[in-house]
Amino acid sequence: MSFLFMKPSDFHVLVTEDNEDLSLIYSSKLIAEGYSVVTAGDGKAAFDRIREKMPNLILLDIIMPKMDGLEFLRKAQKEKTVEGVPIIVMTNLGQDEDRAQCEKLGAKKFVVKTELSIDELARIVKEEFNAASKK
Repeated sequence: MSFLFMKPSDFHVLVTEDNEDLSLIYSSKLIAEGYSVVTAGDGKAAFDRIREKMPNLILLDIIMPKMDGLEFLRKAQKEKTVEGVPIIVMTNLGQDEDRAQCEKLGAKKFVVKTELSIDELARIVKEEFNAASKK
């Protein structure tokens, strides 16, 4: 019997964040943890990155130019573009309605950025990596 083990470098994370400083902080931390990371500054660019290589996990901001996170979720759900890929919404919107809308549109998790430490982000990604490694 042979088992395939996924290495962190095999785990492809798409960070979709329009704030360049936050994008750099998130991606730098995840790269330091050993993950493969690409970034996109809006939902439209995220779809471009997905066409290049399907991610194992998407970190998605909501408020972005060109195509915001909700529009991304709607399009992804309608087209089944990223079916089976966990999407973690990271936003400064903290209302229950925002959370419910994101979850209805397929987001696996919803976190408020102001309540999220970089170590907590790494823990969330590690949980998703561990879950993907067991598939």
